[in-house]
Amino acid sequence: MEVINPAELFGAKIKIREEERKPLPKRETEETHLYNYDEPMYFFKGAVYGLFFCLPFWIVLTCLIT
Repeated sequence: MEVINPAELFGAKIKIREEERKPLPKRETEETHLYNYDEPMYFFKGAVYGLFFCLPFWIVLTCLIT
């Protein structure tokens, strides 16, 4: 996406000194996040925690119903 300079739309000439310019922020790309790929570990860890916390609940619920 390109930034539109409003001064160009109205034909105004604005001169900015080099000292007044701010540097552009660095963009984060997908390559910077490749080293942090641990989503499968979180999935299996969540499955184990879910088994430990939900299994007793279902056992108690089943015992109360029958």
